[in-house]
Amino acid sequence: MFQSIKNHFFNDNKISKKAMISRGVSVTNSNIDEYVNIAHNAEIQKSHIERRTSIGRYTKVRGAEIGAYCAVSWDVTIGADHHPTNRISGSAAFFQKRFGLVEQNLSKGEVPVTKIGNDVLIGCNSVIKAGVKVGNGAIIGSGAVVLSDVEPYEIVGGVPAKHIGWRFDEEVRNRLNESEWWNWSDDKIKQNISLFHEENINNVIEELSKK
Repeated sequence: MFQSIKNHFFNDNKISKKAMISRGVSVTNSNIDEYVNIAHNAEIQKSHIERRTSIGRYTKVRGAEIGAYCAVSWDVTIGADHHPTNRISGSAAFFQKRFGLVEQNLSKGEVPVTKIGNDVLIGCNSVIKAGVKVGNGAIIGSGAVVLSDVEPYEIVGGVPAKHIGWRFDEEVRNRLNESEWWNWSDDKIKQNISLFHEENINNVIEELSKK
């Protein structure tokens, strides 16, 4: 059950009663699926987080679609805000009323949705720019600044983030993507839980072919 004490839930949210939400979390206009775990002081805005994904403390998620079984560490920013750079100034003072120059808040332009696949690992202190697509099974290294799309099962890191390697060879990557195990029912996963503890990926692929 989620705890609402000292949390802030604004506007139109759909939060599963099986979600686990720690203290000081802010959720606005978002869908939070079952068994999602959100650590303390995280901020979720206009996003959808699918089942059994974990969000670390102080992480900010804005305008994002995050798949199932992802592990997002602490102090991560997903859907980082943008400022126009092709105008005389990129300052927010020319778009937000609170700075005293404009009479109403103005749009800086449409902010694209950030899409994170399933089973993605995102290291602490990393930043993912708004509109980026991260494929299933990818790994984002700690402290990375991701400005462009990441392929399924690709490993990236650095500032800006660059290709480091692949989790598995191409055949294995394709077979895992095709299996879509993240869409299995809970019963099917429980029946095949040994696959998720197996260290030999070739054995896993062989068993998946029988499912």
